[in-house]
Amino acid sequence: MKQFIYKTVLFIIIPPVFFALVYFFNLQRRNNYIQDIAINNEVIIMGDSQIQKINPDYFKQKTFNFSSIGETYNVTYYKLNKIFSQKENNIKTVIIGASVHNFTFDSEKRYDIKTPEGKYILRKNIYYMNLFNDHVFPFKYKLVEKLFYSGILRSPKYSGYGASTNENPTKDIIDFILNRHYDIRSDIETFNQEKYFNRIIALCKKMNVKTIITSTPYHNYYKDNIPEYDLNKFNNFIKSYNNVTYFNYLNDKTPDSLFSDGNHLNIKGGNRYAEKMSQSL
Repeated sequence: MKQFIYKTVLFIIIPPVFFALVYFFNLQRRNNYIQDIAINNEVIIMGDSQIQKINPDYFKQKTFNFSSIGETYNVTYYKLNKIFSQKENNIKTVIIGASVHNFTFDSEKRYDIKTPEGKYILRKNIYYMNLFNDHVFPFKYKLVEKLFYSGILRSPKYSGYGASTNENPTKDIIDFILNRHYDIRSDIETFNQEKYFNRIIALCKKMNVKTIITSTPYHNYYKDNIPEYDLNKFNNFIKSYNNVTYFNYLNDKTPDSLFSDGNHLNIKGGNRYAEKMSQSL
């Protein structure tokens, strides 16, 4: 009986201890990673996979692209908080990606841990969220979500510049993305995205860091098929930041050869627009 109790206790104790050890080990790795970014760069590029295609090597200033696929603005806010909390911090400019699709239901549903998109955000960004005091993904919900534990086992370095060699996307490829970004629930409020975007702007102002809102170009076919409601909503939202520098490339007539799909530049497009942005800084 004693042996049974002993094995049961071990079975209960070992998994939490193991995950706790891995978590705190990776937390230190994350801290070292963040410290390196803060010390060795003057410009940081933040946002989702659209701005992720901007090549930091084409900037005159030392620049790091810290964007990631599907990144929501709460994650961007958490990342920036970690960077600005470093004792030594040389970041002088934050380039924050913002486009129409960032303020649709497709982005807003990523704040819901019950959705596949929300689970994805949780899993890949464990080390940038507040473990206990997180209003988006409360700790009690994390504990019963298996992707929380697989997220602990992932690398805390998330993420960075990414490039694609695809070009001249077909209508079918672009239609697929349009249907994902803009569904029938386009009138749903994007409260969380707007709230955390506001917090990012306020945080940069508090830290006396220059903020540049940037909209990289869309493929012409994609742009022509954005629902009017979503386009007007985005334009009105951006206009409310009239005291913040805005690099707007949405109206550029960008060649199809510079796109990998409807809303992502390929490696050639990312290089070209990185040069444009660097010259405008």
